[in-house]
Amino acid sequence: MRVFAAFCVICALLAPRAGFALSCGPAPLSAQVVAGTDAIFEGTVTSEQPAKLPFLRKLTNMWDPVVRHGGTLDDLVAYEFSVTKGWKGAKDGESFIVIRNTSWGDRFRADIPYLVFAQEESPGVFIADICGHTTDIKGAYGQNKLETLREIVAGKDAE
Repeated sequence: MRVFAAFCVICALLAPRAGFALSCGPAPLSAQVVAGTDAIFEGTVTSEQPAKLPFLRKLTNMWDPVVRHGGTLDDLVAYEFSVTKGWKGAKDGESFIVIRNTSWGDRFRADIPYLVFAQEESPGVFIADICGHTTDIKGAYGQNKLETLREIVAGKDAE
């Protein structure tokens, strides 16, 4: 009986455990996705800072999903972007504050241009969902997002 009990303990220790993984992906890029997005632009990061209170008081909707997925408010980072090409709701040369949940290690880097899809959470403050269409420009070309976006903006829904 002791051998069986020891075997059960060893099996329990070696058994796969439930873990947390980010498994999400955006819906295919379509005219409907573009219509439902407040700002779409190409740009580069000009500064970054922790998104601390009172800055976050306006973003109460952002807190719950971050904490629910094992993150903390310390995982929220505010990035300032300089727009190099505005697609929707943004003009070339404008600056945008974009909040990103970095609990999964998904940080923006200053040396990489991005294609950003963002929702306005409060006036002048946008959220780029980690499960959305935001990607670096190289990824946007590889996934044909820029070509699809061009077609959608020109009025041809490329679904």
